[in-house]
Amino acid sequence: MIGVPVGVIVGKRPDGILDNITTVIISILSSVPSLIFAILLLILGKNLNIPYIFDVKNFATYVLPGFALSLGSIIVYIKYIKTELNRELNSMHSKFCYLKGLSRSRFVW
Repeated sequence: MIGVPVGVIVGKRPDGILDNITTVIISILSSVPSLIFAILLLILGKNLNIPYIFDVKNFATYVLPGFALSLGSIIVYIKYIKTELNRELNSMHSKFCYLKGLSRSRFVW
């Protein structure tokens, strides 16, 4: 729900300001160890009043662990979709579609 749309948005405009910012953020997040990231999430959750002590009846206690577990997948999806979309947008069949009048957004979606 996060990685695919961000990957498409960033991949459609390579070497743009959003692409550069996203690349820096992804590089930083991929280099941070999981333990440090988990501690930062606990501190953030405490400051935002998100419950960090697990309670089966309280759905809000699933937010922090869910985000911590999905962050690695989000990073991988953004990297993969950005790379593959850049490759496809520069391929011969995409250039042929552009010559025939197909818009860039229509080609992507």
